[in-house]
Amino acid sequence: MKITRKKEDFIIYINKYEIDNKCLNKGLENYIKDIILKLKRTRIKDMSGSYKTKVYYNKIYGFIINMFHDKDIEYFPDIIDVNIKIYNDSELYYKTKDIFLIKDKKYEEKNKEYIVNIKDLNEKELIKLIEHGEITNIV
Repeated sequence: MKITRKKEDFIIYINKYEIDNKCLNKGLENYIKDIILKLKRTRIKDMSGSYKTKVYYNKIYGFIINMFHDKDIEYFPDIIDVNIKIYNDSELYYKTKDIFLIKDKKYEEKNKEYIVNIKDLNEKELIKLIEHGEITNIV
């Protein structure tokens, strides 16, 4: 699991190997809420307020959870409200600045970054490349 933070907004990356299928059986929305609550208790203790949350699920990669803090709604410091929207079978992309990592793949160039659909990568390549770029839902 990887977490990136921009002020009060969060992006949580969960690889498919980290997904607990037993917990997932009780429903995807409940599973995501459980993950967020565990993160608040253990790693992001100052998370509070209302969050608009978009979850991008892809069988090849796993989850990307984008949490945008709603500054218009404030709660007590220990309360979190999460409005979740789930996008199943989302198109996810690998983005890097190093063309040599993906030179033999079909890619797009945008803002001096190279973008490959993760469907064009096998599992071994994806694991190797993840350290040198990022997974995103935006082209």
